[in-house]
Amino acid sequence: MKYILLLLALIPLGCKNYYLRGYYSKEEFIQQCRWKKPVAEKYKPEQAYIDSLKTVKDSVDLKLFLGTWCSDSRKWVARFWKIQPQLPIRKIEVISVDTTKNDERGQMKIWKVDSLPTFIFLRNDKEIGRLVEKPYKKKLERHLWRILKPQAVKR
Repeated sequence: MKYILLLLALIPLGCKNYYLRGYYSKEEFIQQCRWKKPVAEKYKPEQAYIDSLKTVKDSVDLKLFLGTWCSDSRKWVARFWKIQPQLPIRKIEVISVDTTKNDERGQMKIWKVDSLPTFIFLRNDKEIGRLVEKPYKKKLERHLWRILKPQAVKR
């Protein structure tokens, strides 16, 4: 019985393919990998930061490097999906890698990504900031505000 419970504990939950690898839009990724909702549902962002981010004039693009097997990716990306509709993000490219942290197009090396998840924010194809592994002081909306605030209207 112990072995059965141990085996069940090792079975990944939420993703059709635990080692999902490839390039996806947000919608394609969500179809392939449905992480458990409670992670995002328990997350309560500070609304003042979200409201300030809504005032950003120019939208940005995002390259999101993650691993479906990575606990930090599951935690922070699920929370990001919760607030993303309120953010000035035009296009999201999800690059999902396996445990070797390699991808077919070599994007991990090109963008010098070592840790997962890594959110790279681009404006006019130039990097304006990144969030690597965990947000500053574990406050996602604050970290995003620090990256995007130069374009936010001050209140």
